[in-house]
Amino acid sequence: MINKKSLTDTEKANKIYHDIIAKDYEKDITTKELFNLSGVCRKRVDLLLSIISNKKGLCLDLGCGTGWIGELSKKYFKLTAGLDISYGMLKEAKKKNLKLVQANINRMPFKDNTFDAVVAFSVMHHLENLKDTVHNIYHILKKGGWFYSDWDFNMLYYKTFPLWLWLKRLVKSSKVLFYIVVCILAFFNFRKASVVRYRQYHNFMLAEYHANKNSGLDPEYLEKLLTDAGFNKVLIFFHNNTVKFDNPEPLLIDRLLHFNFKNLKPSECCRYIMILAQK
Repeated sequence: MINKKSLTDTEKANKIYHDIIAKDYEKDITTKELFNLSGVCRKRVDLLLSIISNKKGLCLDLGCGTGWIGELSKKYFKLTAGLDISYGMLKEAKKKNLKLVQANINRMPFKDNTFDAVVAFSVMHHLENLKDTVHNIYHILKKGGWFYSDWDFNMLYYKTFPLWLWLKRLVKSSKVLFYIVVCILAFFNFRKASVVRYRQYHNFMLAEYHANKNSGLDPEYLEKLLTDAGFNKVLIFFHNNTVKFDNPEPLLIDRLLHFNFKNLKPSECCRYIMILAQK
């Protein structure tokens, strides 16, 4: 059981928000790309899981949500355990016959050198104290084990294409405007908008900590955290939700709206950050 008094405001918001939307999570507009069985997101995750695969090893899915990573990783690991702060999410993940534990990521109930791989999909930007998280992940990994993180927002992208950052901040600065925009997007995408349905603006804004406060994560800072923690190999990749993550190209709409046709670094032209780090 989690001691609610020990949780930070960000951790409380993550627990409350994800408890409430758990049953609708796989139908929500914010997760549209994740649950398409033939979509590029699943194909990329499947590829990365095959790269870090250990058929005799143990994998930990941090912030496991409804358990889709754990389900996907069954063919690549002897056992995958799921950890989440949200009991509601764990109830959904239980339907996929996974080993589960409710705990705070920065107070995990595992011994050092336990896992051969740790996966954190769309998790890091929810966490306020990334330094502790990275150190905890390092310690529970075995020597040679892999940490794979994906689907976290790239701060440098918004510095390259500031119009998106301005629009994002404008929409999120007003609860009314935020709800209107989300409802419109949900209608055209034929998806549920749980944040509106359950009136969870405040908890959503707190839960998406780095996405809303800093417009994403700083990849250079992440690399430094991982190196300082002791990881021997740290690889940072960038993508726009494609299967391949080498030689990424900026989206045409980004170039047109920002009149930006110069050669860009991968870190400048991609919305998402992906990490592969080996202990």
